[in-house]
Amino acid sequence: MDFINHLKAYLKDEEISSLLESLKGESKHAALLNLNKMSDEQFLHLFPHVTKHPVVPHAYIYKKDEYDLGKSIYYALGCFYLQEPSAMVPSFLLPCKEDQLILDMCAAPGGKSMQTSLKMKNTGLIISNDLSKSRGQAIVENVERMG
Repeated sequence: MDFINHLKAYLKDEEISSLLESLKGESKHAALLNLNKMSDEQFLHLFPHVTKHPVVPHAYIYKKDEYDLGKSIYYALGCFYLQEPSAMVPSFLLPCKEDQLILDMCAAPGGKSMQTSLKMKNTGLIISNDLSKSRGQAIVENVERMG
């Protein structure tokens, strides 16, 4: 069974068309602010051509050819975390509260864990793990950078 016929079992023709059209587009890039290190106002002052994420607060979509945020000193300082915009939505929707215990399996490179930690105001305990040792190391590096 090919991909389009498989989709027909679950989606309407117009939804399939929209999905296929979206796959042709340029990939999206987003930055989630670490409000412990940078405010929305500071970020927008430095990077004025970003667009607010349609769902996630304190997150911004940007064009990588205009801002290569991964090479920014502010990235190195942990002022924001770079992630695909849709990857930010699960942690935003997670009904977590301060001082909870959270288990994040298959957590590398750690974006959802960090977003959840920021949401919990760095309280509670988040256990983040990944089956791959090298990918698990990425969690450690990102958690240290983000503080």
